[in-house]
Amino acid sequence: MVVSDGAAIGYGHAIEGQLLGGDLEVGLWECAILIGAEAGSHADMAAAALGALVAEVFASTLATACAVRIPVRLEATVRAIEHQGFRWRAVDPRAMAGPAWILVRDRPRA
Repeated sequence: MVVSDGAAIGYGHAIEGQLLGGDLEVGLWECAILIGAEAGSHADMAAAALGALVAEVFASTLATACAVRIPVRLEATVRAIEHQGFRWRAVDPRAMAGPAWILVRDRPRA
């Protein structure tokens, strides 16, 4: 759950990419954050929630990296997520919400 001021405003999850049957390499986890429309500034909230989710994935799994798919039309969200250490990897032309950028953040080196 994504919580702001004591109220649930969204949801996040992470799943090992191979379980999705997609094109992501072994060890890469796919993350998603969904923020309700009434929550206000989605880009910054989504990026902050994603940062917390990725930290949890790296702390509790052997993930080598985390990835997100962000619709191309949501450029402000992409820019906010880049501030969380994600970098552009590719474009997925088949995403459900239209073409999407695939952004990846590698596991920090010890």
